[in-house]
Amino acid sequence: MIVRCSRKAFTLFEITLVLVILVVAAALAVPVANSMFSSARVTGACDAVRSSWNQARSRAVEERRAYRFSVKDNTGVFRVAPDSDEFWVDNNVPGDNGQGQTSLVLDGELPEKVTFCDSNAGKVPDAATGDNASWRTVAIFQPDGSAREDVEISFGATGGTPTVIRLRAITGDISLAARQLANRDG
Repeated sequence: MIVRCSRKAFTLFEITLVLVILVVAAALAVPVANSMFSSARVTGACDAVRSSWNQARSRAVEERRAYRFSVKDNTGVFRVAPDSDEFWVDNNVPGDNGQGQTSLVLDGELPEKVTFCDSNAGKVPDAATGDNASWRTVAIFQPDGSAREDVEISFGATGGTPTVIRLRAITGDISLAARQLANRDG
C-alpha cells in the first residue's frame, strides 16, 4: 500500500518569493499608471478650456458683446466673462448686463496637478513661485464669433506630455497638439 503525504502549508521561502514578485510587478506598474493619469488630467484640462472657449464665443454672439478668457499664471485657474472692467476688478461679478440677460461669468479650475504652462519659458512653472494676483488675458471673443487674434495656450502636468491648444482668430477653429515644449525654439 502506498501512503501519500499531502502538504498542508507553504514554506517561508515560497511565500517570500511570491511577495518579491508582487513588489517588482507593482514597482514596474506605478510609473506607467502615473503617466497614464497625468495624460488623462492634461486631456481633461484641454477639454475644459475648449468648452469654456466655445461658451465664451457663443455668449459673445448671443449678447453682441466681447467676452474674455483669462488665466492666473502658474495656476490652473481661469475665468470667462464679458470684456469690461466691471467683471475683472476685485473679482466683482455683476449679474445683469443691462439688456435683461444675466451675463456668463464662468470661474474654472484645471484638474489637480495641471497648470497653464509659460510657453515662452518652455517648462511647467512651479505653482508656489508664481504671481497669482492678476488675470492674464489669453483670448477675446468678438460679437461676430471671431477672436481678436490667434491664440496658443499650453498645459502641463508632472510626468505628462505638455499639450498645446490653438485658436484661429478668424474661424474660431480650436485644435490641439501634444509636443515637447522643451524642444521649442525660444
